[in-house]
Amino acid sequence: MIPALLAIGIHLASAHSEPGFNNINPGLYAVASNGMAAGVYHNSHRKTSAWAGQVWESDRVAIGSAGVRGALTAGLVTGYPRSAVLPFGSASVAVDIGGHVSVRAAFLPNPLPKAAHVIHFSLEYKL
Repeated sequence: MIPALLAIGIHLASAHSEPGFNNINPGLYAVASNGMAAGVYHNSHRKTSAWAGQVWESDRVAIGSAGVRGALTAGLVTGYPRSAVLPFGSASVAVDIGGHVSVRAAFLPNPLPKAAHVIHFSLEYKL
């Protein structure tokens, strides 16, 4: 059985812990109802990256009229100089901004030498 599409997102921008990286990172991604996700974006090295992974997301918690969801994501990504494919992990928070639309901020730690930690922002539409 093919899982249903749960959300679609637009990669927007990043903030890096070190200077010299590209902070404009447009792209698209999709998340299926089983948590599988994949996307493509313009990365911090000004190359195209493709990624795929698994998302574990919490239930929505109401805070006033808004809702908040936390998530952990683990997967593989291409397009970076050290290797053809690299593992990644992130922790993120999505905050509802109206209807089915959320702003998501994700923290991606990077343990590699001379690399930057990243906070990445995206817009997400929950179906």
